[in-house]
Amino acid sequence: MGFLFPLYLLGALALAVPVLLHLRRRPPKDRVIFSSLMFLDPQTPQRKQRNQLENLILLALRCLALLLLALLFSRPFFRDPDALAVANQGSTSVLLVDRSASMQREGMWDQVREIAGEVLDRSRPEDRIAVIAFDGASETLLSFEDWTNLPVGGRPVAAKARLEGTSVTWQRTSLDQALIEAVGQIEDETKGRLGTKQIVLISDLQEGATRSALDSFAWPEEIEVQLRPVVPAQTENAAAHLVAKLQTEDDEEASDSHLLRVRVTNSESSTRESFTLGWEGDPASTIDLLVPPGATRVVIAPPRPNPESRFVELKGDSDSFDNRIYVALPEARPVDVLFVGPNVDPSDTRSPLFYLQRALSPTETLAPQLRTSTDNDLSRDQCLTADVVVLSGRLSAEQSEWVNEFLRNGGVVFSALSKGEKAQRFVEAVGVKVREAEVSDYAMLEGLDFEHPVLRPFAAPGLRDFSKIHYWKHRSLDLTDVNPDQISILANYDSGDPAVVEFKLDRGRVFLFASDWTPEESQLALSSKFVPLIYSMLSVSGFDSDARRQFYVGDQLPNFEEETNLFRPDGSLAARNESAELPGIYLAKTGAQTSSIAANIPFEESRLEVLLPEDFVTQGITLMGGNGERSASGENSDRVRLETIELEAQQKVWKWLILLAVAILLGETWLANGGLERILAARKPATT
Repeated sequence: MGFLFPLYLLGALALAVPVLLHLRRRPPKDRVIFSSLMFLDPQTPQRKQRNQLENLILLALRCLALLLLALLFSRPFFRDPDALAVANQGSTSVLLVDRSASMQREGMWDQVREIAGEVLDRSRPEDRIAVIAFDGASETLLSFEDWTNLPVGGRPVAAKARLEGTSVTWQRTSLDQALIEAVGQIEDETKGRLGTKQIVLISDLQEGATRSALDSFAWPEEIEVQLRPVVPAQTENAAAHLVAKLQTEDDEEASDSHLLRVRVTNSESSTRESFTLGWEGDPASTIDLLVPPGATRVVIAPPRPNPESRFVELKGDSDSFDNRIYVALPEARPVDVLFVGPNVDPSDTRSPLFYLQRALSPTETLAPQLRTSTDNDLSRDQCLTADVVVLSGRLSAEQSEWVNEFLRNGGVVFSALSKGEKAQRFVEAVGVKVREAEVSDYAMLEGLDFEHPVLRPFAAPGLRDFSKIHYWKHRSLDLTDVNPDQISILANYDSGDPAVVEFKLDRGRVFLFASDWTPEESQLALSSKFVPLIYSMLSVSGFDSDARRQFYVGDQLPNFEEETNLFRPDGSLAARNESAELPGIYLAKTGAQTSSIAANIPFEESRLEVLLPEDFVTQGITLMGGNGERSASGENSDRVRLETIELEAQQKVWKWLILLAVAILLGETWLANGGLERILAARKPATT
């Protein structure tokens, strides 16, 4: 038998208490007064110590109760041979190795292999070890089953060989998922087993590692984490990351070049503050930067000097793993726009077509291709093959059904109502009623919804003023009978009538203008808002080729058509549905046509401040003391301690001791209140 807390056995010394109490002579409780003693002086009887015990059964019960309490608090357990066999199964460990982008720094991976080798060389034959490498995902390099099936002497060598077979990647650090994966493997392996359970984390412990999933994860107390930090040779670092494209209406270069906003950060430990930022292969296209240690600065990168320039690079930093920003080449996406109206003369200033064709000028991201058809000549094929249909005029019932089919297929319709027109039949079908509005002088826009994606580009203080756009004529839209879930009012007139309304019909969408944009009815087409408004509607409708051409390493790449081949930055052919593995430019080739996709390292990988042990403890993780390096005797003592705790928890002898102590105390109470005398009196034969 063993005891978890043997010092509590000293409580058995309390057995002397009931013995002393039994030896103490107590004065008689009952007094009988005799009349013949009335002439004697009362005297207090002298107490004498008894020299022999009485009520031995009662004394034995009280001593036994105290002895059981001492045993109870010492938590006894039985060391049977089967339990000892289970207890000597060795430790169960997961070697968790960080191979994310931040480990690309000089000398980091060599340290990882060195530390991992030390841990593996200290393993014993009864230990079980698994090796997991992690970045944005976790990969088991050596499972517990593989370790068990290997010869005892060759296990560390095989594990080191698996580490040699992997390398650092360019992905983000998903530390939380890696720790949860390691816990799952340990719990699966240790079902019915005892021994030490630990995770050896070999990482730079950089602050940018994701840890949010640990907040909702119940960490097992018996699994400890041993932190083995990897220390970089250079603690200072500057990084460059893409913020967004710079979009300005006033800058003439914006349409010809690829202006970028770049965030440059400098670490607090840095001794440098002067850097340069420029494009690949053109030393002339550089700018000087001053970024003090611990500061962040957002700058506008120089224009791209030529199409062959693939990246913007920050120079002057001692560690260059996060200094390049790869930028995809500008690529205009073709958009087939069909204009339908009674007047399709492109030179007639009274037709909305005159202003629409000038607004739809090609940009570096969109290449609109404008077709026209009179409302009388519109065919079903013309309608269904377009990307966007612009309506000015009223269609027949059959043509309206074609537009309904176009919308069911996910099409986009711009409908501009001219004087005397009613809404198109497919809009009337949802409950829209139209009448001519009375305008005394002119109407203006108000109540613009700048939270709507179409108007969000105009939300800046210098762009949100629409008061200079006057409307001489417009239609009044009654939306009372329309399902409110189907509509979004982008803008109203100052009279309260809706001016621009978005309808979501089936899979498609309709932008309904209560007035057309010709000068006869409004100043919209002549204002600086008209072109960006049309392009914003196209962008919200999904015609934005640049929206998903900038990726992070680890992101899922677009799923191209079967005839398109995607090539990695190193020139190798990528598989379909592949994630970006390398930073650089991916080329999608379809016949003679080539488009580019850029992949950069996640910006979180540049947050290189080291996590403290307290950061892990606050998330409920149990850490090993110190750096986890213990002597053989220390490891054995810890193992014995854990084994005894688990054996005692399995047997739970203390529960039976509690029940026995309660039963004895109940019996002692009964006897102390005359239970034994009543039994003896009941057995005594009656006398006559």
